[in-house]
Order: sequence, then structure tokens, then C-alpha cells
Amino acid sequence: MQMMSGHGMMGMMMGRVEALSEGELRALVAYLQKHAQTPIDTTQYPDLDTQAGRSFQETCARCHALPDPKQHTRDEWPSVVARMKQNMVAMDKSVPKGQTMKEIVAFLQRHAKDQQ
Repeated sequence: MQMMSGHGMMGMMMGRVEALSEGELRALVAYLQKHAQTPIDTTQYPDLDTQAGRSFQETCARCHALPDPKQHTRDEWPSVVARMKQNMVAMDKSVPKGQTMKEIVAFLQRHAKDQQ
């Protein structure tokens, strides 16, 4: 953390940006740990070897670790996937066509966590 505290090369690059206090740093780490993406346990999803499973893997792995479908409910997945499509456009990644996106959403919904 010394590098982020205004010492060394990072201190010169940060200019007048202040480093986080210890309390702010703890709060940030706690937030990130609570809301971090949970990667998928591939052993729990034998249908990853189906067309829908392969579409999910090939598309999502372009940008991040494969998410555990149980992170969201069936109703939440369509909006999550729509947001990821927007991110792909913003990052100049090719966005899969309609049928592929439907397969991905269906795969995620099939394995989603129970409605709350």
C-alpha cells in the first residue's frame, strides 16, 4: 500500500488525488468481497457441454470469469445479460446474435437461484 500512499512512482502519477484512509480502504474491500462475482463451479453443470452451455462459456469468458448462474434469479438474468451486451458494445467486442443470446439467457435461467 505504500505505493498508493503517495510514495514512489505512483505518488507522482496520482498528483493531487488522495489515497484512501484505512477506514475507507476497509469499507471498499468489504464491499468488493460482498459483491464480487462468484465464479462457476463447472463440475456442477454438466450441460455446459450443450450448445447453450458452450454459447454461455464462449461469450461470457471473453470479458470475465464465468459467473455462477445462482448469483441471480430467473427474473434477474435477462437484465443482467442486457447490461453485459451494452458493456460488450462499449468495449468494442462482437455481440452474439439473437438466438445465441436466447440460449445464454435460457442456460442461466435454468440454473438460477430460487426466486426470493
